[in-house]
Amino acid sequence: MLHVIAALFDRSLRKSFLPCDIHLTPQEIVCLNWTSRGKTMPEIAIILGNTRRTVEFHLTNARQKLGVSSLPQAVAEALRRGIIN
Repeated sequence: MLHVIAALFDRSLRKSFLPCDIHLTPQEIVCLNWTSRGKTMPEIAIILGNTRRTVEFHLTNARQKLGVSSLPQAVAEALRRGIIN
């Protein structure tokens, strides 16, 4: 039980030191969530009823806002910041 409390405290403490100036749109967050679950851009497009290009647009914007150069880095950074689970 104590290790769970320590982990939650550690997570909230780390979040408090992260810049809060990153604001992703709901579409960017949804696309990152699906990417984190292993879905490809064409698969995400089908799930969301969008085109592949629209999904690519949202993921590119998210990547740029997070200040990273690849989608795996974007997913990792979004997880680290608590933007996605």
